[in-house]
Amino acid sequence: MPNKENEGCLFRNKKKERESQPDYSGQAMIGGVEYWISGWVNVSQAGLHYVKQRYNAKEVVEQPPTETPPVTAPPETPEQTPKDDMGLPF
Repeated sequence: MPNKENEGCLFRNKKKERESQPDYSGQAMIGGVEYWISGWVNVSQAGLHYVKQRYNAKEVVEQPPTETPPVTAPPETPEQTPKDDMGLPF
């Protein structure tokens, strides 16, 4: 189910078999990135029920390295050409 920006949805996990598995799961779109959401129902020390959530990016998209053109030295001018002791350029 596609989400709009900064929206998501959670559904009760009907297949939960262990306490470590989330009570709820779903997905969200935040900052243009799609996330999987997992939620666990907990009770605070004050006795209040809350849902602890975890967000994992659906797919980490690595940007391909940008190709930098090779750096080439500019052609040497006669003033830059090294000369031997006799003043000959070679």
